[in-house]
Amino acid sequence: MSRALPILASLILITGAATGAYLAWDWWQKNKDSDNDGISDHLEMSKYHTDPSKVDTDDDTLNDKFEIDNNLNPLIPNPVYVYLKGKNLLGHYELFRDLDTGNLTENKKSVIDYFLSLTEELKGKMANVIKEVASDSSITNEEVVRVKDPDVDELETPIELDIGTDPFYPDHLVFHAYKNLGKDFAVKFKDVEYNGSSIGLVNLLASLTPEKRNSTEVNSLLNSIILDKAVSEQERILFDDSFVSVTFPKIKNLAWTPARVVWDEIYDINATFEAEDDKTPIAYAELRLVPKQYYWMIEKYGMNRDNYTLVFPNESERVFVLKPKDGAFDELKEEFEVPIENMTGGREYDIVALSKDQAGNIVTKNLTIPYIRQFENLGKQLYEKGIKVGVEYAPITKQHEWNGYIELGGPYKPLLGYSIVNSKEDFIVLEKEFDWMSKSGINFILYVWPGKESEGEIRDGILKEALSTLEIFKTGGTKFGILYESHWRFEDMIRYNQEGFNMSNPQNVRILKEDLSYLTEDYFNHRAYLKIDGKPFFYIYMNKGMYGDVVGSLEEVYEFMKENYGIQLYMVSDHALPEVDENWYYRDPPSVKDLVRLFDAMVTGMHHSPDYQQWGLFEDYLEMGFKYWHDFSLRNKLDYIPFVNPGASVKYCPWQPPEAREFDPGAYPRSLELWKKRIEMGIPYSNTFGIIVSWNNFWENSHLEPTVQEGFNYLKAMKEVLTKYYLK
Repeated sequence: MSRALPILASLILITGAATGAYLAWDWWQKNKDSDNDGISDHLEMSKYHTDPSKVDTDDDTLNDKFEIDNNLNPLIPNPVYVYLKGKNLLGHYELFRDLDTGNLTENKKSVIDYFLSLTEELKGKMANVIKEVASDSSITNEEVVRVKDPDVDELETPIELDIGTDPFYPDHLVFHAYKNLGKDFAVKFKDVEYNGSSIGLVNLLASLTPEKRNSTEVNSLLNSIILDKAVSEQERILFDDSFVSVTFPKIKNLAWTPARVVWDEIYDINATFEAEDDKTPIAYAELRLVPKQYYWMIEKYGMNRDNYTLVFPNESERVFVLKPKDGAFDELKEEFEVPIENMTGGREYDIVALSKDQAGNIVTKNLTIPYIRQFENLGKQLYEKGIKVGVEYAPITKQHEWNGYIELGGPYKPLLGYSIVNSKEDFIVLEKEFDWMSKSGINFILYVWPGKESEGEIRDGILKEALSTLEIFKTGGTKFGILYESHWRFEDMIRYNQEGFNMSNPQNVRILKEDLSYLTEDYFNHRAYLKIDGKPFFYIYMNKGMYGDVVGSLEEVYEFMKENYGIQLYMVSDHALPEVDENWYYRDPPSVKDLVRLFDAMVTGMHHSPDYQQWGLFEDYLEMGFKYWHDFSLRNKLDYIPFVNPGASVKYCPWQPPEAREFDPGAYPRSLELWKKRIEMGIPYSNTFGIIVSWNNFWENSHLEPTVQEGFNYLKAMKEVLTKYYLK
């Protein structure tokens, strides 16, 4: 037993030593770190299955212990982690962990880089999208697109998130707006329906300058259009018409027609027009009636400013806001009708039509209404009763015609001023004078015609223009005839300054034929030309001064007119002076009684013996002449035409010699009461004609035209007498 103990002890010692050695070896084996990576070979082999001889088993530049400590897989490369680490952005690794398998593909890198480029705010909004596409550890091409533009509307997700649109629902309109207009306008369109009209609206906006695009007026209309989240084609057109391809409405068929007319005076009219637009409906229309003003006459003619409203009565502009004839503004074309009542007249008017489309584009169009009479046409009333009342009239065409009268202290100034008619602008003078004439009973104008050349060219041109443009002649409401200005035509008067003219002179006969040919072709066939029984009225002024072969020359002229034009003239003789009888002749026989067969009518001049002026018996003398020549005309089957004037004097007549102006032979007083008396004396001795008077002969003080000093008194008196005798 004793030997057994030592053996046992030896065995125990041996066993203990072996165990210790084993334990030491085992510890060494378990803690051995061949690659010095901080992980024992034992753990690398038994737990992590890494290569104990390599610090970086998966060759991803991360040692094994780092990957294990950071919850990475040391057996599989972690390129995402490495990539982020290199950018010091490991804070985003968890978002991309699912992608950290295999290689760092271009798609993975593209998604990571795209994400890293975003603002922190957008990164937060994009996180869920990244997690979704990274969940299968790979990134396809489609997923790259999905990350950047998941709804494939060309609008990248961060932008959509910034704008507030759904990145998974196509927003093509918003993209179009964003691309062409920027974020602020894209936001406006985010809920607007996508269609051709809305795309077109964006394109129109893009065509504007930035300044215009951001203007209040543009944005006001834009906001109203997209308020209902839709853009109609009409709304697109409206925007286009408002700011881009602006088209203005058109006003068509602007016209007027008389609605209430009394003896040629137009009291009421109807104005009509159409408004039409190619793009947008008509939205507004108005019409203005603008009375024309003639203040220029104050400076040009010296019209007294205080007398302006006597000539052109006050009348205010009128504005009519219109509704279409069908009652509503809802079409591209609308029609309008405007009744205008109680016009004052005595001037021209402008009708100004205005139209506005829905785009706000405005157009106006003017139409001038020719002179509207201020007064009813008494002359026409008399004419229709067979009564003809005439006036001698010669428009003043040059300033020098007034100068002599003014320099001699002529006491009367016309209400119209010292008017000169030598252009179309001056025709308002004719209109006004003819209005005044006819309202007083005058219905035919003996136009003093000095020829068609030299001094007469302007006056002839005025007559032609007046006949073609003035309503009073176009309608025939007033007639006209020719007073042949003999002292401007016949050779004796022009060349030799004689009082009469020799009808034995073939030059005088030739001149008369040529002038009558011209007058026939240019005037005698006009509808307003005065004809008696179809014969053109023709008055050779001062034909009482004819001498020589008067009968033969006039018969030759009459035959010439008959053969060449088939015309027989209505010839007027002025041989019937109050102070002579039928046996009187100018220089040579024949006497008056032997010439009457060459004429159709006789007119009595108002020249008389100075003795009657001295005795103050002029009215008696005048009535005597009326009676004598009236009876003579009846016996010889002639019409008789009394000639009366308000007065007469040559004191202010520049073509008279000083001694004549001083002595003033043949003058008779200018008096309103005597004027009425003279008319009343002449009326009983007239038949088809009433009287003939002088209109604007200021130089001989016989004018009837209204003046600053006398106003309309002489015209009123004339109207009063004519109305009394012929209309009551």
